[in-house]
Amino acid sequence: MRRLVLASLFIAGCNESVGFEPANNTAIECTFQFNAEPVCLYESGKHSVKVLLVTKQLADDELVLVQAKVTFDGKQHTITISPDVSMIKGDIGIISFADINFDSIPDVAVSTSFGVANQYFDYWTYDPKTKNYHSIGNYPKLSVNPADKTLTASVKLSAASYQKQKYFWDEGKLMQK
Repeated sequence: MRRLVLASLFIAGCNESVGFEPANNTAIECTFQFNAEPVCLYESGKHSVKVLLVTKQLADDELVLVQAKVTFDGKQHTITISPDVSMIKGDIGIISFADINFDSIPDVAVSTSFGVANQYFDYWTYDPKTKNYHSIGNYPKLSVNPADKTLTASVKLSAASYQKQKYFWDEGKLMQK
């Protein structure tokens, strides 16, 4: 019988307080893998965000990422990770707190691909009006461009070919240019 377990993950570089820089939209990230505490913490003068990953064990060396328990300023949220996201021993994932919608509030992203050329993430933005996280979807790793309030991604198509993708916000929805 399989049961839901908290993964023994190793989180590095995210259990310390760091300053959020909305002016230059600094991406704050931490990495995770097997064998330690599955908590990633981000703190600024304005907000505190903690992410705890919940997994389901498939085998001794394989886990499925199921949910992220996110605590934003003391309120807990459960967000569901895309189905069938598994990692094996040796894989390294990323949790990011980059402000992808340019509202000066840290958002959450969790990597959903490991050991491949194109790294994808599930993205959620925090809505201060509803005090909830909203799923944006699964996208390649997005780079934040605060000058023109866009997001970009570079996707490897072949050994020598890349495609640059550009995204913008339109009435709360992420659109591709």
